[in-house]
Amino acid sequence: MKNPIILFAAAAALWAQDPRGTIAGKISDSSGAAIPAASVRATNVETNVVTTATSNAEGNYDLLYLLPGSYTITAERAGFKTWSKAANALRMADRLLVDIQMEVGQMTETIQVSARGEVLENSTAGLGQSLEARQIGELPLRSGSVSWLYAMAPGVIWQTLPFDGPWNIGDASAMSVAGAGTSSMDFNMDGVSNNSYSGQTAFVPPADMVAEVRVDTASYDASVGHTTGGAVNVTLKSGTNQLHGSLSAGISSGPMMTRTFFTDQFIYDPTTGPITPQKIKDNSPSVRWNRYSGVAGGPVIIPKLYNGRNRTFWEFGYQKHDRTRPISSFYTVPTAAERTGDLSALLALGSQYQVYDPFSIAPPAPAAFRVSLFRGTSFRPAAWIRPP
Repeated sequence: MKNPIILFAAAAALWAQDPRGTIAGKISDSSGAAIPAASVRATNVETNVVTTATSNAEGNYDLLYLLPGSYTITAERAGFKTWSKAANALRMADRLLVDIQMEVGQMTETIQVSARGEVLENSTAGLGQSLEARQIGELPLRSGSVSWLYAMAPGVIWQTLPFDGPWNIGDASAMSVAGAGTSSMDFNMDGVSNNSYSGQTAFVPPADMVAEVRVDTASYDASVGHTTGGAVNVTLKSGTNQLHGSLSAGISSGPMMTRTFFTDQFIYDPTTGPITPQKIKDNSPSVRWNRYSGVAGGPVIIPKLYNGRNRTFWEFGYQKHDRTRPISSFYTVPTAAERTGDLSALLALGSQYQVYDPFSIAPPAPAAFRVSLFRGTSFRPAAWIRPP
């Protein structure tokens, strides 16, 4: 049984590659003239956290440090109608360009842009793939490791598939990107370096805790310039104004679990002798791998002291692996005579088995060393060997 993984996530500004995104653009009137000093705000739909900015003399604005999610963008300026557009999906490290065209009128009037098409992220030259929480929850994850999703990005090839659980960081890192060497990735989690050693990830979070996975296979950002391969960025879920959670379980056990060919044919019990395939069938080894996960989150609320709605949130995740599996192996051990130094039984296999005693090397003769054979391996008491 593997130890449970307990994780607490909070939204914070951290070092390394920043997972937060930016919404930027230009504000103009119907003639195309820039509108300076316009107030722009982005409101996170799930948390109601508001980020504001003001357009400069050229009408340009930047809404910075936005967590991945859905945003409503609103622009206001005296003498113009209020402009608003909902459902702006911002993914990890995106820089979306949303240009705003305002109309002359009263601020009490509102222009509601209802277009729901995807906004093209065309302000960077990177190439990669992003997977959101819905896709992560719907796609099959063998062993419960989210690292299986890394290979969905173009140019990513697994050198060793992550058959083991999320605790096996070696399996979760054994991939090649765009022809680079194995284990040449840069791993980050919530903007913090998640690198262990030798190009391996330090931690694979429970899949239920992951909000988004982004694999950059061709990045020109200076923050990932120290790797020859790509970059894997993971963003964990954060709380919202609504209490939410999920429970899941994966059961792998019972008669549907298969045994290996070698287990069926060659099992040997030292007390009863060889076990026949029929006997193995009647006494099948127990195979079990059960996974249990739970996630919960919401606003930080301390009755009569603090109300964290629209400002402070918490998220908690738990995962447990309960695994039992038989392992069949072959071992060769010395006999009782061999443990006393008598290797004469090897002569029955042929006279070519000559085992020399490495501790019997005598002082060197001219261009040779004298070494004795182990007792019983030859009728010759000693031999001359020449160094290479």
